[in-house]
Amino acid sequence: MSIQTLSPFLVPAALAWMLLAVIWLMALERTAKAKWMHRLHALLPAGVMLVALFGPAGSAAAQLSLQWLVAGAMMLAWLTAVWLLSLVTRNAGSMDVAYSLTASLTAVGLALVDGHYSTRQLVFLLLVVIWSARLVAHASSTNLGQSQEQQPYASWRKNNGKRWWWWSYFQVFLLQGGLIWIWALPMVMTIHAEPGPLTRLDMLAIAIWLTGFVFQAGADRQLKRFKADPGNKGKVLQSGLWSLTRHPNYFGEATMWWAYFVFGLAHPLGWIAIVGPLYVTWFMSKGSAAAMLDRHMLRTKPDYAAYVERVPGFFPGFKSSADARMLERFRSRQRS
Repeated sequence: MSIQTLSPFLVPAALAWMLLAVIWLMALERTAKAKWMHRLHALLPAGVMLVALFGPAGSAAAQLSLQWLVAGAMMLAWLTAVWLLSLVTRNAGSMDVAYSLTASLTAVGLALVDGHYSTRQLVFLLLVVIWSARLVAHASSTNLGQSQEQQPYASWRKNNGKRWWWWSYFQVFLLQGGLIWIWALPMVMTIHAEPGPLTRLDMLAIAIWLTGFVFQAGADRQLKRFKADPGNKGKVLQSGLWSLTRHPNYFGEATMWWAYFVFGLAHPLGWIAIVGPLYVTWFMSKGSAAAMLDRHMLRTKPDYAAYVERVPGFFPGFKSSADARMLERFRSRQRS
C-alpha cells in the first residue's frame, strides 16, 4: 500500500485533530507549566496538514508532510491504546514504557507501508529496535514493577482530581507523543529515502549510535548496580560514566537521536530533520530531564552540590556556567 493512497483521508483527519486540539488548549489551566509546549504540540500537526493539503501536488514538501502525518497517526493510535490501558491499571507511568515503542513501532510500520527495504533501512531499523527493546526492559523494571504510580504522574493525578482520567490523555500521552513525533522526523526521512547500500555517512551514523548506546546502557547498568548495594543509600554515584557527565544516560539518548538524523541525511530534505535531535538535546539537557533531576538531587542528596561543582552537567568535558548559577539559586533558597 502506498502512503499516497491515504491522501483522501487528510480532510477528515484535519478536522478531527483540530477538534482535539481545541479541547486540549481550552482545558489547559492558566497555571500550567510549559504552556508553549502544549500549544506547539497541539497546533503543529494542523500546520503540517495544511502543507500536505495545499502544497504543490507531488512536491517533496507535500509528500514529506503526508509521510510525517502518517507516522503521527500511527503514534496517535498506539498512544490512545496505552492511555486506555492506563485507565484500567491507574498507572500513567506506562508512558515511560511506551515511549521508545512509540518510535520503534512507527518506524517499522512506515517501512512495512513503504515496502522498500535497502541495507540502510534494515540496519537503521535494527538499531532502532535494539534501542527500543533495551529501554522497554529498563523502564518496565522501574515503572511497572512498582506497587505505586511513580512521580510526577502520582502528583499530577492528585492535583487534577476527578478530571485526571481524561486530562491525562493530553497532559501525558499527547504531550509526550508530540515530542516523539517531532523527534522522529529523521526516522521518517530515513525510511522514505531512496533505497541504497550503506555509505560513509551511514557508517558515521552507526558510530554515533554505538557511542550513545554505550553511554546510555552502560550508565543504566552502573546505576542499577550502585543502587543494589545498601551501603550506597543516600550517596551519589560519581564513578565510571557518571564521572564524565552527571547524566550519561540522557547524553546517550540524545546522541542516538543524532545518529538517526545522520541516517536521514540520505533523504533530499534530510537537513530539515535537524529540528528532531536539536529538540531532543534541549529537552534532555535543559528543558526537562536533566534539569529537573538536578533540582531534585540537590534537595535530597547532601553531596550532590559538590558533584555539580566538579562534573559537567550534560556534555562530557564541557563545564557550563549554568551549573554555577544553579548552585547559587539553590544556596540562596537555603539561606532564605
